[in-house]
Amino acid sequence: MSEYDFGFIAPPENGKGIKVTVNQFRNQWYVHLREYMEDQDDGTWFPTKKGIAVKAEHGRHTADSIVTGK
Repeated sequence: MSEYDFGFIAPPENGKGIKVTVNQFRNQWYVHLREYMEDQDDGTWFPTKKGIAVKAEHGRHTADSIVTGK
C-alpha cells in the first residue's frame, strides 16, 4: 500500500489538527481529510475516526464543491 502525507492544512492547535493524505486501497486512490490527535506521552500524531475519504478521481469536483458550496 502506498501512502503520501501532505501535512496539516493549518497549524495544529491544542493537540489536534487536520491532515491531507492520499493512499491506495484495493487498486483505488483515495484523498483523506482527517482529524489527527497528538499523543501526549511521546508526541506522535495518530488519525481519529473524524474525517472523510474520497476517491481521487472525484477529488477535484469535491474540492470545488466544498469551496463554492455547490
